[in-house]
Amino acid sequence: HMPEAWSIEYIRGHWQKIEKQAQISFFQSWPWMDAWLTVARKDVRPVLFKVDNKVVGISFVGTGCTKDHRILSFSTLVPWGTGHHDIDVAAPE
Repeated sequence: HMPEAWSIEYIRGHWQKIEKQAQISFFQSWPWMDAWLTVARKDVRPVLFKVDNKVVGISFVGTGCTKDHRILSFSTLVPWGTGHHDIDVAAPE
């Protein structure tokens, strides 16, 4: 399920319920996700995974444009990214 309109509060509630039932790293914690969403919110949409109408997982996808040899361009879905290559890179800090 990919809601058109969503709020941080809506995602926070479901995220924290799931968080309580799982063993997670700091990078899967709500404080980290909240910080990431502060930067990426306008560029991503949540994907909610449901079983028996209960949210059991959450992911995020961004949309991007991939260019092939500067001639063709393709719309792409980017799981756990914004779709902006300049900020979707892992870099040592």
